[in-house]
Amino acid sequence: MSRFRSRHGFTLIELLVVIAIIAILIGLLLPAVQKVREAAARSACANNLHQLALAGLNYESEHGVLPPGYNGCDPKQQQQYGQQTTLDSFPWNGMITYLLPYMEQSALYSRIVIPKWSQKTPQAGSGWWNNPSNVAVAQARVRNFLCPSDTPDNVTLGAFLMCVSYIQGGNTAQFTAYYFQNPFGDTLGKSNYQGIMGAACGPIGTGWDELTGVCYSQSKVPIGDVTNNDGTSNTLFMAEQLGGKYPQLPRDLSLTWFGSGAWPVVYGMPETDHSNTAAFALSSYHTGVVNFAFCDGSVRALRKGSSTDTGIGSYNYRLRQLAGYKDGRNDDVSSIMP
Repeated sequence: MSRFRSRHGFTLIELLVVIAIIAILIGLLLPAVQKVREAAARSACANNLHQLALAGLNYESEHGVLPPGYNGCDPKQQQQYGQQTTLDSFPWNGMITYLLPYMEQSALYSRIVIPKWSQKTPQAGSGWWNNPSNVAVAQARVRNFLCPSDTPDNVTLGAFLMCVSYIQGGNTAQFTAYYFQNPFGDTLGKSNYQGIMGAACGPIGTGWDELTGVCYSQSKVPIGDVTNNDGTSNTLFMAEQLGGKYPQLPRDLSLTWFGSGAWPVVYGMPETDHSNTAAFALSSYHTGVVNFAFCDGSVRALRKGSSTDTGIGSYNYRLRQLAGYKDGRNDDVSSIMP
């Protein structure tokens, strides 16, 4: 005995309606998924900065001073030793190299060959890149040194080594940065995290000096000096940065964790920047904000902005106020909070 079954298929119109409904649902869900993913990346980035800040505070507990921004020349001599012909007269290893033992990276730290971790006088051939062991360490990829939102490899030009500044008449400072060209630059381990030099790159003997930050070349700032001046919760310690022009991909430049160590805030942190000074601006791929670690170890997001206005109460005024640790300014900075 057989059974008869009738089958009813979708008409073309019904199929198109179903497809349209699915497309609408995907369109509604995708932004939500992206927001959740970005929120997770921003949280992970903040945690990375928090761990670096804690490492810096542990360094201070042992050494009595916060870690140097980098192991370069005296800040007031940077015009001389920032020139390429004398660039290897100092090691130029950056802040993160000092923090390795406090971040469960003692094995990497033990392989670094820096004769003088605080070199006072120039010595030819001191650049860390002259030693194969240092280069091998610098090529290590450490996940916690990177923001999950960034893709720092395969940039078009190379990876930053350092940023220096020097007096250029009056209260003007000239900024210069050097980078390792690809293909070598692309082999180096990257980072998105830098110490804060202050408004410019002090102390360099100009009117910028009152806005000096806690991390610059050969800096040795006791946490007590920060507490007794502006206060640890009002002073920037570290920030995230992309390096180079953004948000285009691939980017032109990225940052090494071994070499670059500290950056100024004078160029702000615009939402997008394709200018020739973009490499000096603080930046991130987070929508509307950049993460900062403060000298009390806390991490807060600050609103992106590129205003050139430096008047009292302006965006740049507030940002520079936070960058300097002894300017005596601790006004309300809620205007640059997200």
